[in-house]
Amino acid sequence: REVDVSIPQKIAMLAEKLDIKCEVVMPLNTSYTTIIDIKDHKTEVRLVGNNIEESRELFKNEKLNKDTYFLDLANDIDCSLAYASLVDEILEDLPSTQIILVPVGTGSLLNGVLEYVKKKKLDIAVYAVEPYNHPTLSKALENNGPVVLENHFSIAENINGKVISNKFFKNIKDN
Repeated sequence: REVDVSIPQKIAMLAEKLDIKCEVVMPLNTSYTTIIDIKDHKTEVRLVGNNIEESRELFKNEKLNKDTYFLDLANDIDCSLAYASLVDEILEDLPSTQIILVPVGTGSLLNGVLEYVKKKKLDIAVYAVEPYNHPTLSKALENNGPVVLENHFSIAENINGKVISNKFFKNIKDN
């Protein structure tokens, strides 16, 4: 079985396999282990910004050549729906699963899991889990829409976004 890795690491692995030049742009607080894992697959890593949103803003202002594709994991619907495969993996290993806990940052992962559970009409409760000092979903639910939070350092780097994605908020709220 493949070792569980993050989406940026999987992209680096695929780029290496297909011999495609790849650069991953991530926040300054990205863990050393994640950076090394990505670099091990001959992928460049650029650290900019204090969180996912700042990284995106700084990068999207750059001129990209016509052969460059910008994949925004936090706001891309296809990436979000790809996370549904995680539910299959969970059910393969634990077929009697009744509860799935999903970490929340921008909401991409939560949206994908919710969509899959709903589409397959599974009798599984999905719970959103977020850092106490970075409650992107809780604040959005309180305010009936995404709220930009102050940046806080967290060892939970993959869920340390400043705001839940507008693309996923309504679906998450409704489900």
